[in-house]
Amino acid sequence: MSNLRQLESKIGYSFTNQALLKEAVTHGSSRNTNANRNLPHHERLEYLGDAILYTVISEYLFKHDPDADPGTLSTLRQELISDRKQNIIAEQLQIYDHVNMNASLSRYQFRRYGEFVEAIIGAVYIDAGGGDMNGLRKAKDVIFRLWGLEDPPSAFCVIA
Repeated sequence: MSNLRQLESKIGYSFTNQALLKEAVTHGSSRNTNANRNLPHHERLEYLGDAILYTVISEYLFKHDPDADPGTLSTLRQELISDRKQNIIAEQLQIYDHVNMNASLSRYQFRRYGEFVEAIIGAVYIDAGGGDMNGLRKAKDVIFRLWGLEDPPSAFCVIA
C-alpha cells in the first residue's frame, strides 16, 4: 500500500487519526488469515459514508434547483451517487494504488473501487468530529471537492 499522505492530498483532507484512513482503504479480503481476522476494514465506514453522501447530494440538489420536482431531484441524485460515478472518482484518485487487499485479488481486475470513496467520506466524518457540525462540514467539503460541486451563492444552507 502506498503513502496515505498522497491520498490525503488528493482528497483535500488531512487525517488526525491515520488509522481511520487506513481502515477506509482496507478491503475485507485482507482479513483471511488468523493473524488478520480482527483487522478493521472499509465496510462499516462505507455504510456511514453512503448515508452522508446521500444527504449532502440531496441538499445540494434541493438548493441548486429550487423549482425541480421530487422525481427530478431523485433522478439527478441517483446519477450523482451511482456506483459508476463513484468508480470514476476512485479512478481519478487512483485509489487502487492505496487499497490494501489480499494478494489473491487482482487490484486491476477488481471493479468496485467506488465503495472506498464512500468509506473515505465516512472516515473524514468520524475523524473531523463525527456527529458535531464540523464532521459533517468536512465530509461535505470532501464531497464537493471530489464531485466538483459548489454551493449556489444565494441559497440558504441546511448543512453548514
